[in-house]
Amino acid sequence: MKSPLLTRISRTAGATAASIALAAALVAAVPSGRVAAQPATVSVSFDWTVPDRLGADGMIGVSLPITESAATMRVLNPEGTFGGGEAAGWPADFNACASQGFIVRYVWKVNGTLVSDSAACGPTRIVFPREGKYRVEITAVDTFGFSATSAQDVNIQDWLIIGLGDSYGSGEGNPNVPASLAGAAFDAANNLARVVQDVQAQVTATQASVDAAQQAVDEAIADVNAMQTTVGQFAATSQELLASQAVLAVATAELTASTAALSAAQAKVWFECAQWWDPAGCSAARSQLTLAHQRQGRALDTRATAATRRNNALNDAASKAASVGVATFEYALEVVTAGFNSRQETLELRRQNLSALTAQLQYAIMARDSHAGNLLAKTEGLATWQDTMVLGNGTRYSQCHQSKFAGQATAALTMEQDDPKTSVTFIHLACTGATIREGILGAYQGVTPAPAGIGPREPQIDVAKRISTGREVDALLTSIGGNDIGFAKIMEGCIVLEPCYAGNGTIVTDQMIKDTCFNVSSPGSLFDLSEASCILLMQSMRQNLPTGLPGWLNSNLAALPGLYGELKTATSTAWPGLPADRMFLTQYPIVTRNELNQLCGNSADSSRELPGISSNEYSWAETQAGQRLNQVIVGTGTSLGWTPVTGIDEAFRLHGYCSTATWIVRIKASFETQATYWGIAHPTKTGHEAYATHIAAALHNAFYQDGVTRVDGRQ
Repeated sequence: MKSPLLTRISRTAGATAASIALAAALVAAVPSGRVAAQPATVSVSFDWTVPDRLGADGMIGVSLPITESAATMRVLNPEGTFGGGEAAGWPADFNACASQGFIVRYVWKVNGTLVSDSAACGPTRIVFPREGKYRVEITAVDTFGFSATSAQDVNIQDWLIIGLGDSYGSGEGNPNVPASLAGAAFDAANNLARVVQDVQAQVTATQASVDAAQQAVDEAIADVNAMQTTVGQFAATSQELLASQAVLAVATAELTASTAALSAAQAKVWFECAQWWDPAGCSAARSQLTLAHQRQGRALDTRATAATRRNNALNDAASKAASVGVATFEYALEVVTAGFNSRQETLELRRQNLSALTAQLQYAIMARDSHAGNLLAKTEGLATWQDTMVLGNGTRYSQCHQSKFAGQATAALTMEQDDPKTSVTFIHLACTGATIREGILGAYQGVTPAPAGIGPREPQIDVAKRISTGREVDALLTSIGGNDIGFAKIMEGCIVLEPCYAGNGTIVTDQMIKDTCFNVSSPGSLFDLSEASCILLMQSMRQNLPTGLPGWLNSNLAALPGLYGELKTATSTAWPGLPADRMFLTQYPIVTRNELNQLCGNSADSSRELPGISSNEYSWAETQAGQRLNQVIVGTGTSLGWTPVTGIDEAFRLHGYCSTATWIVRIKASFETQATYWGIAHPTKTGHEAYATHIAAALHNAFYQDGVTRVDGRQ
């Protein structure tokens, strides 16, 4: 008597009870399945495929987000019974249409048990209860009653692939459906953002006018000061002129007196010396004449000096008077002072206008940021992820940002599409922000704070164990370690510390943050608000940095092998028979170089750079964080018996953040596609395709031996 499962199989194939009985009688009458008289009239062969279980949008027949309902579990675990129904089993479609002869009946057996009798060559669907190897036999009967039989081993294999880990495993940065900006709330946000932009433009223009007025005032002050200096210099020159004239007058009077004395002395000499009998008188007169000559000489010198002094003072006074260009110094000073007062009044008016606009701008920014804060709390619902849930109040929320474009999911889809004789079950559990202890082994809150009523996410390993119960796990695809060493904090540190590798670098100022975030916004969309978000983000980075970044990184790297050991113990406990090499631990990409293999940090286009990170900081992050992390992945993973997935770092080498052919999500793209900054520095879809290439190659090596599908390990 046929089993209930085979009865259901026969009904699935469309066979009637009468045709099954007739086929059974025929096969019983011809045990060999052939008529000896003319064995060559019929030749039979068959091929087979299995239907795809994994599609581009996830597991076929499973509603998103995945819940462990009976309907879902029947798809994910077809060998189990859920909700009171029998096991779904593994369908395969057999085709014997390449057979030759006037065939009217195709009789199928599985392990010697009749499962189908049909007049159609195919496709004939047979459902198998478990994975493994089965002997499938077909007997083809032609119109003359002649028959032929063909049999082959059929390996029913569904690859159960479980994706674990962090944001590089979840597909962060690549939502299934990009953010939607529909809705009045977002229009209001745009309006507020545009108000800020308009007022900012007015403030900028007014500031320019204030600067111009200040320059005019400064020039007027300089004119007043110059005039005051000139007045002071002229006054001093005038005093010197008066003094020099007085000295000249005295010198002139002395010259006149000395000249008169000389004339008198000369006359006396003439008189005394005419008295030849009085030589003594003549001698005395001549002595007086000599003294008179000396006095006159001194007087001449003094007057000449006084005249030079007077002339110099006169020239200085004339020069100072000429430099004013007006009739009087007093009038010139009044003109200059009046100009200064007028400019000062203009400056004060413009300053008052600037003060009012600045206050208006601050109010507009507060309104915008307040609204932005409310919106940012709702941005989880803007993009759609595989794990997006809709809460009772209509709020949409994703705890993990799981994307169908993730390298893990793409690699699983590649395995599905490459081999028509195998299928794939892919369980997407990786979660943005996860670490080994908080995410894989322990509960995790999620990428952003959960709305009320949403508790922490279960440990990934617990969910994976529960869903896979009763099945053989073929691969654990795992991306983990980046958050354990604090890669995000390293990036943040290099943004807000200058330089981050110094241990005590200079922390960016508010003005530096404002300058950094100025070009982040995308005009005309909600993400005009991204400038405010960027500022809030950088301020948060600045407040939550670990002290001594290099030492902190070294400590985390030193602890990582021990954490991988904890993960090895947990997987061995969850799946005692799981070979260690079915843990596929993926490397992380190199994101620090451009298309010329040059370090980022020097691009002429600032949009191609992470703000605030210099080429020296890129170099430090590459060698001290990225390369060392990948070395630990390969070294520790190998020592634990795992399968490190290598080559990913080198594949990304020319496609870093600043490359013209980047495979990395930049700041603006993150805001535009998912309304948050979480996507920054993660692989793009193209990057995840490169990830998938290396993962799929590693899976193929493990799943196929010399090109032949590995038989289920339970058989």
